[in-house]
Amino acid sequence: MLENSFYHITSFEHENGIVSAEVSFNATDAIFKGHFPGQPVVPGACMLQMEKELLEKAIGQHVQLRKAGNVKYISHITPDAVCSFRIQYVVKEDEYEVAGVISVNGKACYKSKTKYSTLS
Repeated sequence: MLENSFYHITSFEHENGIVSAEVSFNATDAIFKGHFPGQPVVPGACMLQMEKELLEKAIGQHVQLRKAGNVKYISHITPDAVCSFRIQYVVKEDEYEVAGVISVNGKACYKSKTKYSTLS
């Protein structure tokens, strides 16, 4: 879990299969010290993990990534950024099909098409 250590949710809304959230980062987190020293950026794996955690918060269940068919890291996110998340999902055959976007100042930094399943 990265929430409350690496990042903090500053706003959160969930309605009709759409999650909207804003997050800020803990710039002193150890992840930033190693990625990259002197020029810290949010690792791509953390972006994907944050998407997963926000989906879990919305649906009230733990999920597991099943497929990351199309994940694009468009630009760097620095620790001082406030990120806007938009996650749209539909449930099909016990899977959550997700389209996610992370933006900073209205500019997309990350886009994904993923599938998650709930943990039994």
